Amino acid sequence: MANYFAIGSSPAPFIADEDLTAKQWMLVAAASTSGNVKAANSACDPTPIGVLVTDPSAGQEAAVVLFGPTKAKVRSNACGLRHGGFLRAASDGYFEPIATA
Repeated sequence: MANYFAIGSSPAPFIADEDLTAKQWMLVAAASTSGNVKAANSACDPTPIGVLVTDPSAGQEAAVVLFGPTKAKVRSNACGLRHGGFLRAASDGYFEPIATA
């Protein structure tokens, strides 16, 4: 099992604008209601604001890591993900490696 450590950052509290029970460790975006978050799952979403670290239903508190180390779901091919590599937001809320030229 991997070791995780904190560097002084903690999740920020938001309210789930929709059912996010299947979106833990994925990217979320600001919802149209102030203080709420929604799943970042299409190219039409605004920029993701962080990674959801809980699995709330609609209306429940959602903890979001805005900056710092956290677990995340990543889509990767056999050689695309490497230590020190850069990631970007995929269109379905996952992270994916940035293609190298």
